[in-house]
Amino acid sequence: SACVEMQMDANVAPGSLVLLTTKDKLTPIGEDEAFDFNGAQAQLVENGGDLGLLVLSFSGYFLQVPATACRLLSAEELHGYDLVLGPKSSAEGLAQQMPDLLLEKGYVTTHVMLPARTRAGILATVKQLDEYFGRLPFEFELGYLGRGDSRSDRVAMLESLESAAASGLLAQEQSVAEHLRLMKAGLLQTFGFRLSSRTTLLLRLSGATGADSEAA
Repeated sequence: SACVEMQMDANVAPGSLVLLTTKDKLTPIGEDEAFDFNGAQAQLVENGGDLGLLVLSFSGYFLQVPATACRLLSAEELHGYDLVLGPKSSAEGLAQQMPDLLLEKGYVTTHVMLPARTRAGILATVKQLDEYFGRLPFEFELGYLGRGDSRSDRVAMLESLESAAASGLLAQEQSVAEHLRLMKAGLLQTFGFRLSSRTTLLLRLSGATGADSEAA
């Protein structure tokens, strides 16, 4: 969730969303080049008070900034997103908010914050495994993905790949699985239905076109 607009201080908790207001270029941790982050949105990771703050920008860069270089983000400034999932977000809190947003709007838009290098590694691995990310016609999907606790050989193959684990793909899969687990009670209470199973993210490629989209 977003916070009301106010200046930063030592009492602001990690997980809060902030707006960077510095006009000086900043060099992200682990990078050699400085970039303009003025007006960038970020999540507070560590609050060192007068010693400075550690934040993760929505674009995926870790930055060390003084408290005077940012302020808390207002809800009105969080354009395009209902929720933000970052390294310091409360999984339980997000899971509690999602059913209410689904009931109110019919959908929820969540911004998942990933370090830039992790995101680049995931995309590189996806491209390497492109042949395994096609969407099958519906009637074949259950047999392809497996039923219940069983999984297809292809799922097991993907999970065994060192490149998939190193890129962060499996971490994202586990994160989504945990959030859906936490959402179960809220969905049952709000909508009256229970989540029973889902397909694995490792066999999905968002925005598939051509033959894949036609098959879907």
